[in-house]
Amino acid sequence: MKRLRTIYAIVYDMLNQSGFGWNDETKMIIVDSDDMWNEYIKMSSHPNAKDYRNAQILLLDKLALAFVKERATSKGVVAPADVIEQLEEENNNDESYWGVADCLGVAKDVFDDSRSLMNELKKMDLTEQEHFAATNKILSISHRLHMFWGSDDTDRLAFVKSLI
Repeated sequence: MKRLRTIYAIVYDMLNQSGFGWNDETKMIIVDSDDMWNEYIKMSSHPNAKDYRNAQILLLDKLALAFVKERATSKGVVAPADVIEQLEEENNNDESYWGVADCLGVAKDVFDDSRSLMNELKKMDLTEQEHFAATNKILSISHRLHMFWGSDDTDRLAFVKSLI
């Protein structure tokens, strides 16, 4: 749930920047220029923002439905950095976790696959730093998790090494 909230916070922040927009047909962020993108990435408080340049974000509409209430206050919109700080302080409970999963229409097995990823990566000949980098890269874009679990052991290792 934290990861989904963080994805929404990153994308929400980008889409609220001048020069950034959304292509609803491709489900991708669009930006006016490479220079604008590079400047945003340098200044962004989101270390994974760079991963969203050419990534499809198929669930954005559903993420917005699930998390829009958390982003608004009586004083206006909450800053993305504040949302991330709040997420780090929260304790996940199963009720809210599965409530978001239901809202997003994501099956329980997808969440279970995400939770099992680190254990599977530990079986590979990777350093601890590479484990964390691979986990971050795989979970930052939804289709990568499907690619990981859809591969056999040899292809899985090659896929992971291509990301790190």
